[in-house]
Amino acid sequence: MIHLIAVFEAARVHKLDPHLKAAGLTTPAIRALAWIKASPGATMSELAAGVFTDRTTLTRTVDMLVREDMVHRLGDATDRRKVTLTLTEKGDDVCRMGHDLIDEISASIGGLVEPDVLRQMNRALLKLHKVFVDDPRIRDIHTGRAMPPPAADAPAGKDDRA
Repeated sequence: MIHLIAVFEAARVHKLDPHLKAAGLTTPAIRALAWIKASPGATMSELAAGVFTDRTTLTRTVDMLVREDMVHRLGDATDRRKVTLTLTEKGDDVCRMGHDLIDEISASIGGLVEPDVLRQMNRALLKLHKVFVDDPRIRDIHTGRAMPPPAADAPAGKDDRA
């Protein structure tokens, strides 16, 4: 199933990229805009975890979005390293346009599949989302933060030392 999701996403991105490039955007930029729209005031770390992108790539993407007046980057008064992100009016408009394009492309690809199957796929993807995005232990694997120690009743791994 994961392979099929990856194939669907690759086909969607392949069809979407020329439209985004014509608008001066990239897939990572649209993902960042969508995440910031859904989570105004998100930090760079939260954004990186949400869009599953490494911080270096994300910094370049956010720098471009700031230059193009789509995102406001606001520094924290007490911690200079902490930055929060919000969309500008232009960023909100571009995000909406990107969502329209994504919906159109997804529908053209999804039109090849019966509606019943699409509903089942949607339910499965929502469950996967709960596991891979909402579970902080999984999210922490992606962001490189330390995982919590295993439960006392968990079997010891070969690298565990007493």
